[in-house]
Amino acid sequence: MDDPRGPWVPPPPVYPPPVYPPPSRARRYGLIAVAGALLSLAMLATVTYLVVHRQSGTSAGDTYAGSLRTPMQLRPVQAEQAAPCAVGQSPSSDARMCYSLGTGFTVTAVRKIHLDRRGQITPVLSVTLLAADAARFGRLTQAANQAYQQDPNAPGREIGVVVNGQVVMAPQISSPILGGSFDISAGGTQLASLELLLHQLSGH
Repeated sequence: MDDPRGPWVPPPPVYPPPVYPPPSRARRYGLIAVAGALLSLAMLATVTYLVVHRQSGTSAGDTYAGSLRTPMQLRPVQAEQAAPCAVGQSPSSDARMCYSLGTGFTVTAVRKIHLDRRGQITPVLSVTLLAADAARFGRLTQAANQAYQQDPNAPGREIGVVVNGQVVMAPQISSPILGGSFDISAGGTQLASLELLLHQLSGH
């Protein structure tokens, strides 16, 4: 009698799983070397990013914050005259004027210095002082303003901004400056002189 399930078919043969030889020692060391090289490149990229990021945190192009490489002095003007200068006087940065300066204070760090290449009329270097220096500057400008109110032509109405022994600016103070910020202008289109001043102060 025939089997209704059809003719019997034998099951397929079962073979053992293939066995591959272990990787050679040279290949294993080569893979380790490649992995080490990739890790080194990743660490180098991370270190490079951290260095660049840390530098840009204090100096970004035309803006700087922190300790000054060259200190800046803010001193009241007692007298001024055209060059040549007498002993004890400070020359202007363009060597045209000479100033006799009173006692002020020295700025060794700033909250921010920013070079505005356009400004409202001419390029300016904006300086923002730290809190303690801002208070000193406020008292200095109040005294200069009192001198201005008594005599608009009195030398005491001016405050000299001194860098490297030269008076880069000596503006008259028609009102107290209590916010700790002021602008240095080279006049005209002398952008290069402001760029040099920024470099001297920041070291960048």
